[in-house]
Amino acid sequence: MGIINASDLVKVYSSNSLEVQALRGVSLSVEKKEFVSIMGPSGSGKSTLLNIIGAVDAPTAGVVEVNGQILNNLTEKEQDFYRLTTIGYVFQDLNLIPTLTAFENVQLPMIALGKSKYIRRKRAEDLLTLVGLADRFSHNPDQMSGGERQRVAIAAALANDPPIILADEPTGVLDTVNALQVIGYLRDTVEELEKTVIIVTHDPSMARKTDRIYQIQDGRIDSGYVPSDDDYVSSKSYDQFLRDRVNEIKENLVTIDARVADGKMDGPAYCNERQQLLNQLQVLEAELSRLGFIGKIKDR
Repeated sequence: MGIINASDLVKVYSSNSLEVQALRGVSLSVEKKEFVSIMGPSGSGKSTLLNIIGAVDAPTAGVVEVNGQILNNLTEKEQDFYRLTTIGYVFQDLNLIPTLTAFENVQLPMIALGKSKYIRRKRAEDLLTLVGLADRFSHNPDQMSGGERQRVAIAAALANDPPIILADEPTGVLDTVNALQVIGYLRDTVEELEKTVIIVTHDPSMARKTDRIYQIQDGRIDSGYVPSDDDYVSSKSYDQFLRDRVNEIKENLVTIDARVADGKMDGPAYCNERQQLLNQLQVLEAELSRLGFIGKIKDR
């Protein structure tokens, strides 16, 4: 039995007469001190699965056990305590308070747990130093680069010394250099702090830095494999997954171009989303080029 065990998870979202099945019988097991990535296209159920493991959401059916606790049985108060002590969450939007310094942001989870001021300050100092931000204690998030903000988020996730870190697209908006740094710090939490880490990512080159990759499609786990230099040979769907994702991003670019032209999206939001999509596209095309598939992206 791993530290995380999910069995036959189903998640259905209902809105009026419409039902969407986000998970369709997902089962997986993650070992203690393992670094795992979950990959899949938008809407495949990745974030839903992460939220269920983090007790942010509850399954419609199925059982999830984390660190010896059956999450289905927890009361609301127990869920709050579980999220404070067992799970460190690195959110896609970072969830940092913009008016607080890095030093203060890292202390927030410890304040919620009632830790003393001395313990909070010492822990925040140690963690910010661990992620290479010893000279950024007094900086607010808007005074930092994207990579630095993400490292503050990692430090905050580690604040209460949880055994498990969940990270939702931790490198999604970063350039390759900063993305590799962030993945490196997450790897350090596994090896030096003996944590279990699960990341959700669209980026195959980042997923390949983890111990094991799960692929999820249409709410089902398709495969789990150990990445290697030739993992695309043993997994027929790997290159096709990359090509599908490239085509999906290109379709999204067309969609947002149309939305801004129709006045349904403002300029700043358009520029930000377009740049994020272009960054992801660059990474995926570089991986396809490495595999020898560039120029065949639209082949089905």
